Amino acid sequence: MLSNNQLPDNDLIVYISLILVFYTFFKLLVSSEEKIVNTLKLLRSLFEKISLYKFFIFLYLIFQMSAVYQYVKNKSLQLNPFIDEYVSISSNFHLFRDLDFSAGGFLGGTFSVYLTSGPLSAVGSVLGWNLFNNIFYARILNYFWIVLLFLLTSELLIRKFDLNRKYFLLFLFPFMLIIPWWQGAIYSLGEIPSLIILTSAILIFNKNRKLSLFLFGLSIFLGKFLNILIFIIFYSCTLIAKRSLENVFTDFIFFIFSLSPWMLLINFTYLNGNVFDYFLDLYVFITNNNASGTGTDNIFNLGELRNSILNTEYSNWNIYEKIRIGILPLIGTALIIKNKKFINAKFGNISYPITFSIIGIYIWFWILNPLKWMRYSQHITVLMLLLTLYFIVFEVYKSEYDVLISALLIMFYFDNTKKYFIYFYLLILLIFILTQRQYKKTTLLITISVLLSFDVTYSVLSKDITPIPDHDTGSCNSIINSDECRESYFSLFYE
Repeated sequence: MLSNNQLPDNDLIVYISLILVFYTFFKLLVSSEEKIVNTLKLLRSLFEKISLYKFFIFLYLIFQMSAVYQYVKNKSLQLNPFIDEYVSISSNFHLFRDLDFSAGGFLGGTFSVYLTSGPLSAVGSVLGWNLFNNIFYARILNYFWIVLLFLLTSELLIRKFDLNRKYFLLFLFPFMLIIPWWQGAIYSLGEIPSLIILTSAILIFNKNRKLSLFLFGLSIFLGKFLNILIFIIFYSCTLIAKRSLENVFTDFIFFIFSLSPWMLLINFTYLNGNVFDYFLDLYVFITNNNASGTGTDNIFNLGELRNSILNTEYSNWNIYEKIRIGILPLIGTALIIKNKKFINAKFGNISYPITFSIIGIYIWFWILNPLKWMRYSQHITVLMLLLTLYFIVFEVYKSEYDVLISALLIMFYFDNTKKYFIYFYLLILLIFILTQRQYKKTTLLITISVLLSFDVTYSVLSKDITPIPDHDTGSCNSIINSDECRESYFSLFYE
């Protein structure tokens, strides 16, 4: 162990790299009106032109990033090996390097239908593996890849709808940590990154239909194929709302051809045929897969449905997890319905398509899906949490009471300070009562951000700083989808 004021050398390298990357984005986003001519002018503008508010925001983001880095590192060191992690990293490593989307022959070779997490899920982990040849740094950098994706998609919304970003930045680094089973992000699984993109696709649908369809395609085919269920529900609802089918054909053509490079890669590299064979095999895989819920036949038998839920992973969840996944998404959806006027005014007529999309995936998870794995619940929780955050930080919700309920909802997902929940809630209510009306929303958002930072920092301060161990990667130097590398991956955790 290291003392609390020491950091391993590689940690310093990662810290400095992350600061440089996110400082660049901070300057471009917060001070986008300034022309960055050269490095000297950039440094000078930091001291001469940046406002005190922006300076403190910058310091706050550095603090958040440092705490989040240590928190994610601690979790990365604690996690056990997981075959899905190895499959995602190995397949995407060879995709980026060799255009060979394969985790090895044991899983069916190139573009196997068993590869369920696309390249969006592992950009950071592939980069981390290339830089450090270390699975723990791969995990850490994949979380920060998701933070960067969160920043980029949010910036897209800000620019498309002329939104105010000042509150959003307060939640940039730690927000993904409140998602139930967020460690799927550092396992390089596709749920969280794909749903970040899908949420933006939903919100810009009426503003830029083609870009929205392209983002939907990315989230489905390069992220997680289950997102197609949300897309079908959302798109069908928009057609019903307009009572017109005139755009269906052109939308379908654009949706397919916008992803033509990916389709062509499948066509020329799929071991069992061409792109049509691939989608036929994918259909067979989904319909025969127990997790898809296509074979569920007990949805009208309440007794069997109850038993099917109790006999799954659900029985191991604590009361917080059951409330977070079972009840809070319904409250978040109710807020969307209540504020449909303001949502439609800002983003177009999408409030009901959003509502039915959340309800549809909610029904799939709780009734049709027989497994109830928490990672599958992220298709509900990520979508609902992102929409809730966007609607309060971008000031779509106008009522201070709706902002209060949203803030309390988000706070219930805090994971490290559950024993302080009652004090947090009393603090929020006290602030809400005592603050003047014009300052209520701002004060609530700042308070929630500070409490979220405290939630992360509390966990970090309760542990010693542990160096990331080096491990022998001799079996994985150039080919990481080999049987030898797979065995090394599992063995290194038990050394």
